[in-house]
Amino acid sequence: GQIRSRQVRICGPDWYQDLSYKQLSLLESFPDVLKKDTEERSVSNTRQFLKDLGIVPLPDNVFLRDLLEKCKRDPLYYFDQIRKEIRWREDQRRQALRSEKEPI
Repeated sequence: GQIRSRQVRICGPDWYQDLSYKQLSLLESFPDVLKKDTEERSVSNTRQFLKDLGIVPLPDNVFLRDLLEKCKRDPLYYFDQIRKEIRWREDQRRQALRSEKEPI
């Protein structure tokens, strides 16, 4: 409802919060994950990493492949783009819900 919408607007998606020790530990390995996927021309390691980190919803493989090329193995750029993609998806979902509620 309205409270949830306000919470998402203020705080961001559910996954956007302080990091656990496990997540911090995972983040240290992220440059290696990016390197491995770049060398293997894959996104399977990155996808598993994001899943282990607890990021939901996961972007699709096409987005992850494009981002892997664009980020040039820069973890900060990568996460900034993931954040923007998830925020965009949330905005699209909210707009769709709003348009469903509008009278015809």
